[in-house]
Amino acid sequence: MKVLYVVNAVQKSFERFSDHPRTNFPWVDALLGEIDQMESISYALAVPVSESDFRRHINGSVTLYGLPYNPPKPSKFLLLRKRTTGFEEARVLDYLRMAIDDFKPDIIQVFGTENQFGLVSSIVDIPVVIHFQGSVIAVSEKWFSGINRSEQKKSLTFRKILYRSGVYNEYPVFRKKGERELLIMKSSKFFIGRTEFDKKVIALMSPDSVYFHCEEFIRKEFLENRWNASLTKNIKCISILKGVTYKGIDLLFETSKTLTSYGFPDIEFIVCGVKENEEVVRILHKRYKDDDCLRKVSFIGKVGTEELIKELLSSNFYVHPSYMENSSNSICEAMALGMPVIATNSGGTGSLIDDGIDGLLVQEGEALSLAASLSGLIRNYTLAKTIGNNARERAFNRHNPEMIRNKTLEIYRAILGKSKVAG
Repeated sequence: MKVLYVVNAVQKSFERFSDHPRTNFPWVDALLGEIDQMESISYALAVPVSESDFRRHINGSVTLYGLPYNPPKPSKFLLLRKRTTGFEEARVLDYLRMAIDDFKPDIIQVFGTENQFGLVSSIVDIPVVIHFQGSVIAVSEKWFSGINRSEQKKSLTFRKILYRSGVYNEYPVFRKKGERELLIMKSSKFFIGRTEFDKKVIALMSPDSVYFHCEEFIRKEFLENRWNASLTKNIKCISILKGVTYKGIDLLFETSKTLTSYGFPDIEFIVCGVKENEEVVRILHKRYKDDDCLRKVSFIGKVGTEELIKELLSSNFYVHPSYMENSSNSICEAMALGMPVIATNSGGTGSLIDDGIDGLLVQEGEALSLAASLSGLIRNYTLAKTIGNNARERAFNRHNPEMIRNKTLEIYRAILGKSKVAG
């Protein structure tokens, strides 16, 4: 069986990509690593590449395709940029068709609905399955939840206005992506998901489609290490987020303020994946400029797997404050380590955590709820460790590699069977 995986992770250099065929999405790379072990599947990987020529390369048993994608440079005028972007997206689909014609897959698996690749089902007769990552429409509805419209507008500079960049100007881009997402959902027949949230969303937007439940692989390093941090005077909470408005970074500042007011001043919040100089952080620093919480929430940017695990293992709690999620890979990996996890009950997170058993769920945007949950586990650290142990057990069952490999193969065979019947 031949499967073409299409991932919207732009690679800067095809040479670097061909030497190390990784997508920069850890859970996708974990999937590809497991597929390598399945003799019944041969696969190719197609990703956009910031180069001008369509490229093909064989790396061992894997065929790699670089799809030229050259978005307009910031030096171009806004009007030209807007027109050129649509042209580039259409061209990327043309290049994807070239990869399909060359590899001749039995199945095409597209990761996500936020990009144009999901529209490929309208130009080929090969069955296409959408690996549902999350809803762009749902994200756009939460765009101003943590950082309001006024704060985002005040962050605009002349350059951001001219080139339509920055978090405020990303909102209409996401709205447009939402329109395209709806087209993808309506035209797609097969979906792979993991949560009650994505199952219901897919049923709403694509009622005639076929939904398959399949858990995701996670990096093996998180299954090989185990958390057992002691509780000291200086308590450390860690989060893995992106520098976007809907990830709830504001909630960490508010929770820090709340904890201090109730007698918990020595709690540090560490955020991986976000740098101090990112726009969202600058907006929040301006909001809390005279508050002591500024020194208690720090940002260390992106880190490698080894360093990330080290940070997690030295922390007391994993906190996920997002306003919208589907199935957070970061939550799953923290659970696999055996960490006590506290997360906002948004999107599909409730499918990952059994509240009070293998994690704690709090209402999104509620600093008091998050502070209360944290203080409760601090007072009863034995409970925190029990929750962490339960989380590890659940994660090991949920992310069992053999089970997911078997399920993946079962889904592919079912898709091919349904496609043949339909044909």
